[in-house]
Amino acid sequence: IALMVFAGLLFGVLAAVTAHKMDPRVYIAADVEQVLGFAPMAQLPDFAEVSEGVAEEHLLRLAAAIEYARKQGNLKSCIFTGTGPGTGVTTVATRVRDMLEAMGRTTVLVDASGTPSPAPRASSAGTDRPGSQALVATQRGSRPTALLQQMAEETEMQGESLVLTDTAPLIVSAETEYLARFVDCAIVVI
Repeated sequence: IALMVFAGLLFGVLAAVTAHKMDPRVYIAADVEQVLGFAPMAQLPDFAEVSEGVAEEHLLRLAAAIEYARKQGNLKSCIFTGTGPGTGVTTVATRVRDMLEAMGRTTVLVDASGTPSPAPRASSAGTDRPGSQALVATQRGSRPTALLQQMAEETEMQGESLVLTDTAPLIVSAETEYLARFVDCAIVVI
């Protein structure tokens, strides 16, 4: 009986490990690294499941990584996209813009997603501070070349500023796929 219990336990663990290895879904940063071949820039928690302080700490890490890439690789434009609708791309892009501005980096957020922007948070109130830029909106039906031209104009006008673009999910938007080819950085929210 003991041998049968041990064999059953071993078989159960083996089946669970096999099922996990065959599961194509992404659960943790190591899964992303395995699929892409390089580590993700940052790992963000579900903001509904953690305190505001923890969420801010993770967003600060992402903003610092973007600023570091800007300094090291002359990053000037970046798009934020998701793997599907409802991943929180607009929230992440807006909060990262707020963090970068708090760090002293002038940023412009271009809305190419076609969704309404979230209400301003208490920590980002007071947009009359130096270096603060308003959200630049584009219409949903606009052509990708018009978006690309607008991003180029914003980059030229702002000089040392960073142009962040909030885009529709990559899987459903040809515009996002087109824009991803012309920016310095693409951040995919999974």
